Amino acid sequence: VAAARVAFEGPWSKFSPYERQCVLLRIADLFEKHWEELSVSDTLDMGLPITRTLANRRRVIGMLRFYGGMATALHGEAIDNSIPGEIVTFTRREPVGVVGAIIPWNAPTAASVWKIAPALATGCTIVLK
Repeated sequence: VAAARVAFEGPWSKFSPYERQCVLLRIADLFEKHWEELSVSDTLDMGLPITRTLANRRRVIGMLRFYGGMATALHGEAIDNSIPGEIVTFTRREPVGVVGAIIPWNAPTAASVWKIAPALATGCTIVLK
């Protein structure tokens, strides 16, 4: 948690959405390049047949690319309220800190990416169990 906090307070939360997008897309490229190795690791880790771990490729890489794209698509918005002109309500999307995430034992790569990608896309850091 301490290392994730240091990373958050350091450069990561200050990366522009475009920079975060580039990082996630680069990770997707690396996953694509090394997918067979990742699949073997998942199979050895939890015993799922290799055909099933190999089949997760499109889903996992797709999640990384999707959240990479979302990094530049998250914007705040003004929200109408019951007292126009007197109260202004808006959302502001900004990194909030360290995200804690717990994944199940089955499909560790897919489950990890499902938690990691949105956290990184929004500028947060993450601790994964």
